[in-house]
Amino acid sequence: MTPIYKTFSDALLMQDFPRIQSILTERHTFLDLNRYCRDGQTPLHHCSSSGNLKLVRLLVEHGANPRRKNKEGWTPLHLSVFRGHRKITAYLLKILIGKREKVHHSITQDVKPSIFEVTCKEEKIDFEEDDKKCLLQLQ
Repeated sequence: MTPIYKTFSDALLMQDFPRIQSILTERHTFLDLNRYCRDGQTPLHHCSSSGNLKLVRLLVEHGANPRRKNKEGWTPLHLSVFRGHRKITAYLLKILIGKREKVHHSITQDVKPSIFEVTCKEEKIDFEEDDKKCLLQLQ
């Protein structure tokens, strides 16, 4: 592991936002944010799983791929849903929809979703009307 990756890994482990931001913005060294760590996760997987929305946003802004699967086949979105991190889930969904992924959504009030349900008003996702619920299913 090179010194820059060691420094970055240590900051990521401590969830040290200022240090990570400094590494990503001030370094002239290329840092692959989609590189797997020893445990088969990317930095974005770690932050999505731990619930750190601020770091998730920072990593995505600097090129972390929200579609990248870990060694077990899970994306950062899967991990955020599994861990119950609704704000990270909403953010990642918004990013994926913005990147025109294959996302099917339908607005519903009566149908019980079998995949995942986000209350648009709480999560500030503006799909249609913010007092309705959006059912989103990724393919």
